[in-house]
Amino acid sequence: MKKCLVEMILSLKKNNGMVWLLLFLCTLCFGGSKILYSYTITVGQESDNFQKNYTEQNIYDIVCLFDGGYEDYERRENYGKLAEWNRVMHESDIVTFVEVNKQYFVELDRDRSYEGLYIGKNYFEVFSTDLASGRFFEEEEFAYEEGKCMPVIMGAAHQGEYKLGERFQANTVFFQTEVCVVGFVEAGEIVCYNGIMVRADDYVFFPMINFPEMEEIEEADSKLMYMKNSGIVKTGMSKTETQDYFYQVSDSLLMPGIYVIAGAENQRIPGMVISVQKIMQTIRTMLIVLCVIMVLLLIFYLSRKMKKNWNYYSILFLLGFSQREVFSVMLGDTVLLLIAANLLAELCFNVWVVFTDSLTVGVWFNILASMILLFVPFLFSVRSFKKKDLYQRIEEEGSYL
Repeated sequence: MKKCLVEMILSLKKNNGMVWLLLFLCTLCFGGSKILYSYTITVGQESDNFQKNYTEQNIYDIVCLFDGGYEDYERRENYGKLAEWNRVMHESDIVTFVEVNKQYFVELDRDRSYEGLYIGKNYFEVFSTDLASGRFFEEEEFAYEEGKCMPVIMGAAHQGEYKLGERFQANTVFFQTEVCVVGFVEAGEIVCYNGIMVRADDYVFFPMINFPEMEEIEEADSKLMYMKNSGIVKTGMSKTETQDYFYQVSDSLLMPGIYVIAGAENQRIPGMVISVQKIMQTIRTMLIVLCVIMVLLLIFYLSRKMKKNWNYYSILFLLGFSQREVFSVMLGDTVLLLIAANLLAELCFNVWVVFTDSLTVGVWFNILASMILLFVPFLFSVRSFKKKDLYQRIEEEGSYL
């Protein structure tokens, strides 16, 4: 085995230029395929996490993809469009839009931080919730009035600390204000936000403040513009259909691609009309073409090498190498090349996983990809090798030790 390995390495050195080309293309082929597969299963898992069945409809998380990021919410000329998008979503017959956004707040008297959920008016209608005591928010409590006590509904875990009707000072996402407890959620109730469902016991519910009148919309807080358009939609449509509907609405308001459904495969790249799905289909096609080219290049490499080195293989046979060992030398450098390409591809893949937090893929993928890529060249090599008689080759060429 050791002598075969030495001959394989020598063979690689003899074909330096071709070997580097094959190494680069194989690395691109293996690494690209593994990244694409990881992306596919990651999106699939996100789809499972974000899509929940609730009364025979689907619940999807809304993600904002403003081109400029959060700073676009601070551009007051955008406020009218954002308020209009919010209105269209609430009036839609196709989807049920629920405002919900998670923000921490600090209870000043106890100097403790809590998880707060700012919810829209229809939240408790869409997600039926039972109260252990107290009441739900009333219509007028969604309108902001300076100096007015802000009502909260607390999760069951807070019943031992707070009492119904208790008031305290708190630092909220908007301002420091007096907060009053108007209700407690029944223990074990479920809360839905960011497309997931968890127990509501540790949360505190705040009413999502209404937008000001349109003529005063540019005076609104930028955080409010962001929070009111965050949330979830409940619909009978698929994730892809819902995303297409979002694009129709945002495009009509001259805000192309601003809101997307988490995990939808037809998402556009921010600032572009083309969707991620089309880009991934293009990459998939390119990788298939690359694999075909790789197979042809490997056949060409092996054919060229065998034609050039038949005398060399015959001499190895006379030196005591068995036919199997000679075949191993002939094909072995290609196997070593694929192993090296897989190691480089694995390095690139791991870097990609670290930066994207995608799902990892096991070594089985590398083994399977290598077997598929090497299958046709292997058959070609076996067929060519069987056609040759190593003794006869030496006699034909007059080669003697």
